[in-house]
Amino acid sequence: MSPDRRYMSRAELVRARRLHEMDQRVTTAADVVKRPAAYQPAIQARTGDTLLPVIQKPRQRTRRRIFFRSASGKELRLPSIPIFNPGWRVVSTAIFIVSAFLIYTFLSSPFFNINKVSLRGGDRITNEEMESILGVTGKKVLTLSPNSLENIVKNTYPVVEKAIVTIGFPATVSVRITERVPVLIWEQDSNLRWISADGVAFEPKGEAEGLTTIFANGNPPSGGYNLSLVRQESSKPLASLLVPSSLAPSLQVEEAPTPKFIDPKLIPAIQGMANQAPAGVALIYDPTYGIGWADPNGWEVYFGLTPTEMSEKLAAYAVVVEELSRRGIHPHLISMENFYAPYIRME
Repeated sequence: MSPDRRYMSRAELVRARRLHEMDQRVTTAADVVKRPAAYQPAIQARTGDTLLPVIQKPRQRTRRRIFFRSASGKELRLPSIPIFNPGWRVVSTAIFIVSAFLIYTFLSSPFFNINKVSLRGGDRITNEEMESILGVTGKKVLTLSPNSLENIVKNTYPVVEKAIVTIGFPATVSVRITERVPVLIWEQDSNLRWISADGVAFEPKGEAEGLTTIFANGNPPSGGYNLSLVRQESSKPLASLLVPSSLAPSLQVEEAPTPKFIDPKLIPAIQGMANQAPAGVALIYDPTYGIGWADPNGWEVYFGLTPTEMSEKLAAYAVVVEELSRRGIHPHLISMENFYAPYIRME
């Protein structure tokens, strides 16, 4: 409640009046700031029977006035601060300019060019071979697709079971692969290939121990292609037949299904057969009779391709050999494909 003016001295009246005037100036300045800068009252002038709008000059941009009141009651006016209200157009234009500058920097600066490829997990594939098939050296990091690069690696090298490509900034490409482990050696038409446990054939490279060797006269019935068609020549690698290295980084490459050369269910049976074969005798394969070996007694024996009943067939073969020796019969071929009806050929 304001004090009674009748009991105030002259100095107190002057001080109260100044405080009241200062409060009014602050209130007026706040009202001016809240008023739109482009606001103009509609003023019209009457000329005869018509009304014409009066064109006024636009007002100057309002500046925010700030007053500082000290503890002693003194008033200090600070310098005026212009009011800046940026619209969405200004903000979007600034964002566009910054984005365009960043994109131009990424595409033009050599700082984002791929210099080398880092390979991990490869025992049979070298880092130089990986850089050659990917063809990313000198490319911009923003133009690469990790999924496409992974598919290129798996399509080019059947020995690669899994591939993970990681692209990092400013310009790094890391490839981590998991290679298939060979369990068989398949020799056919002067072509030598390794077979993994899942039935995939790939080119031998490096060293591998404990492999079962099979000399084949043709493709197995479950094979989808001939080994001679997948030969990888050093002068023209398989990668160049699939996707040109110059186009590979910029294309969306789909993963090609890895063909199975042999039924994976046959592999354990083949390994078991190799353990039952005479020492130093290699397994042979014939499309008509299946898998067997050349017996040291001078004949060939085949057991078909049925993975089941293989142990029973091996036991029955021992009985047949004993009976033939007792009778003095020397056949040219023994077929144990049908466990219940084995037969021999004399020619």
